[in-house]
Amino acid sequence: MKEIDIQDSSVFEEVMKAFEENPVILIQFPDVFGLMAMPNQIGIKGLDETKNRLPGKYYGSVVGRVEKFFGLQEDSERLPFLKGPGDFKLLEGSILRVRIDGPEINSAAVCEGTHQSLLFKEGPIRSLFQKLEEAFEPIADSSLFGGRSFSAPLCTSANISGHENGSIVDLDVVRTFGRQKRIPLLIRSESLPVPGGSFPILTLQKNGISVQRTGPGLEEIKAKFPSEIFLK
Repeated sequence: MKEIDIQDSSVFEEVMKAFEENPVILIQFPDVFGLMAMPNQIGIKGLDETKNRLPGKYYGSVVGRVEKFFGLQEDSERLPFLKGPGDFKLLEGSILRVRIDGPEINSAAVCEGTHQSLLFKEGPIRSLFQKLEEAFEPIADSSLFGGRSFSAPLCTSANISGHENGSIVDLDVVRTFGRQKRIPLLIRSESLPVPGGSFPILTLQKNGISVQRTGPGLEEIKAKFPSEIFLK
């Protein structure tokens, strides 16, 4: 398994080369390692096999172009305070959960009509996501997103589904995992000044923002909004 730093000038080319060999690669986030895959059935199959996926589990994505993620959300569910893609900058550093269809709709990436995606802050990681989202446009499977056009990379925790130890946070452990699963590439990001801890999870709905999980940076995000926006 090859390793490359997120700030390496050839990281995009190396990722695309790795995807020709395997639909899944490893990526290092602030306090956890993740699996990233192509947004189609090949990517889903790769994630399922890598994780030994249990029933009732769903995959999220990583936001590249905010306007594309903004366009996923149903208009009737849009929070009035977030009037356009530019407003989503206020939510950087969190995982966003939005309703994209009715509660009866499910797929590998949609749970009861909702999809969630990590909105990383602008920088090398986000830049890579943007390039990958563009590159995946011709091969993305819209059926994963209720028929909507969306090509952001799929992403999930790097571990066996339901494992008692949870997500992998140790470099040696993830290296062993990667070799066992024949994953061709690990993107390292230790060179980035990022806070430790799991990202906060926020559900965006028309009457406000609901915190599903707290995490680093949540208070800074809250400070950008009127207090009544965050639901109790």
